[in-house]
Amino acid sequence: MLVDLHNHSSYSYDGFSSEKEIINACKIRKINAIAITEHDEICKLNYETFKKNGVELIPGREYTTNNGAHIIGLFVTDEFEYGSSREDIIHEIKRQNGLVLMPHPWKPVSGYMSLYNEDRFIDKFDFIELVNGGWSSSKYTSEIIRISKKYSLRMVSSSDSHRGCQVGLCATRINNSSTFKIGNSKEILKAAQQADLELLIDNKMLSKKGRRVRKFQISKFYQYFVPLIPFYIKRSLKLIQYYFSRDGDSSPSNFNSFEEWKCD
Repeated sequence: MLVDLHNHSSYSYDGFSSEKEIINACKIRKINAIAITEHDEICKLNYETFKKNGVELIPGREYTTNNGAHIIGLFVTDEFEYGSSREDIIHEIKRQNGLVLMPHPWKPVSGYMSLYNEDRFIDKFDFIELVNGGWSSSKYTSEIIRISKKYSLRMVSSSDSHRGCQVGLCATRINNSSTFKIGNSKEILKAAQQADLELLIDNKMLSKKGRRVRKFQISKFYQYFVPLIPFYIKRSLKLIQYYFSRDGDSSPSNFNSFEEWKCD
């Protein structure tokens, strides 16, 4: 079973992928199940449409805590108040019998570990991203491995895609005796042990099409000027750029296995 547990569609304020583009990417890249985790929004894509195309849609949500940290809930469908405490968010995910994923742990501004460090809620998480398509974990690999072992969190690889071409650039293969069929991904994920998980990266395409901050975006002029532009204007310009860039198109996978965690 090949799964990508962190993705955004055009329903996220910074996402562009259409439902069709996500499905096409899954078919081209052999993704069996994909989680759509909009920013503080429930998944609005159609489960049956994915099912007809041989892909399981995992409804998720990337919650933002009152301190700005991101927490992903998998298999959640209920609305919830924006900016709640991490305790309330985790409780809400568990109430829905969902799974809790810690994305990009030390990412500035939104990483759980960068904001809360080791607190009493870490052992409530089920998964932690060792590989994230939009954030390099190279400085924190050993720390993520340590956290994983100490609190029994299973490490995964996720795309954190915002464009169709980024879907499945990072994925997790589950190698165990369970046979995947649409509808049983939760049971497979719950039963999987770390030794069953193979963390995959398409390094070539990630380098070419992955998310990155351009040099001009960190300039003082850009940081001062861009916030002054109304959101709908910025969004419209980005949609035009997305349309002409062909960033909605995907290519077959050329995965490398991320082995660093096995060497610790």
